[in-house]
Amino acid sequence: MIDRYEILRELAAGGMGKIYLARDRTLGREIALKVLLETSFDLDGLARFEREGTVVARVQHPNIVTIHASGVHAGKPWLAMEFVTGGSLKDRLKREGPLPPAEAEHMVIALADALAHAHAAGVLHRDLKPDNIL
Repeated sequence: MIDRYEILRELAAGGMGKIYLARDRTLGREIALKVLLETSFDLDGLARFEREGTVVARVQHPNIVTIHASGVHAGKPWLAMEFVTGGSLKDRLKREGPLPPAEAEHMVIALADALAHAHAAGVLHRDLKPDNIL
């Protein structure tokens, strides 16, 4: 299944894995492909990752990135997700400094709405930080 995606370039790297800009060869669209390090998971962790991917894929909200597919390739779990342009909140804060109060308020309200929607679906975001806010 992962052969369906052509890696275009690396977008980000962290302790858990890497995120690539990729092209879905079947549908002809760009996606974000998150590939986790195989050393990050034991069998229980892998099962939890797969369960969480399935649950999150069912969550539909305009402020939550859509998951298109998931799997394991060569021992490495991966997620194919919606690619969102524009960078992260962390990138913006580095580039421009603090947000104007009205914009910060709008962002917090949108974020709270997305989190409430996810929580209602049984999903708890475990890594909420400016890097993960697009």
